[in-house]
Amino acid sequence: MHPFTETSRVVTWLTPANGRINTLLKGALRPKSAFLGQVDLFYTCELLYYAKLTDGLPIARECTALNARTALREDWRACAVASYLCSLLARAIPEKASRQDIFDWLNAALDDAAIHGGSIPVLCWQELHLLKTLGLAPRLATCRECGGGPDEPNVPFSIAEGSWRCSRCRAGTATPNAIGIAASLLEKLSGWMSVSSPMVARTTRLSFEQRTALGRFAGLFLAHHLDISPAPRAAALDILSRRPPRPVDQNVALR
Repeated sequence: MHPFTETSRVVTWLTPANGRINTLLKGALRPKSAFLGQVDLFYTCELLYYAKLTDGLPIARECTALNARTALREDWRACAVASYLCSLLARAIPEKASRQDIFDWLNAALDDAAIHGGSIPVLCWQELHLLKTLGLAPRLATCRECGGGPDEPNVPFSIAEGSWRCSRCRAGTATPNAIGIAASLLEKLSGWMSVSSPMVARTTRLSFEQRTALGRFAGLFLAHHLDISPAPRAAALDILSRRPPRPVDQNVALR
């Protein structure tokens, strides 16, 4: 959301039928506006608006909050995950691209953050499943040429190709844009991709090295295939890694 005039604002929505749209909420900042309490970040709403056919913003007429997700205003980690995922989606899909599956993914991701909070493994799980929904999921389980499993403890994964080849299929040839991923981590990520709930990521035990490798792999893959800035993701990871989970400006020890 951002101001338009002293009393009006522009709100960006994700809709199941019309994709990402912007609407003008006239008088939304007035003390007696009907929009007060009905529109805020991370809300799921029922929206009635006039879709203009000429230049200009569609004008919202009515809005009713269906799911406010108030927990996202009390949990900094959860809010960081929600903010980043909305930012990621705003950059990953074009305006007015109609995708019910993308809408359902974001709706479920925000619900999960509001109920269970945020963590780095769950954030990475959400990223992988967004890539899967977009048709850009990496091939993690098997070699892209022979279909076999990993035959070495550290697998060279090609970020550009979105897959890996076993040592037999590589036969000494170089792998473009390759990073090393432990075969044990590949197995875990492959299992994550096959389930529809982030609970598996929340309950999987990962070492510090595995968490670091996971964060690096997901970040490089997203940056390459979606061509997005890494800054919002870095900010979210910074907040998720803080102990305790409080904003820097409210804790002298964290400044």
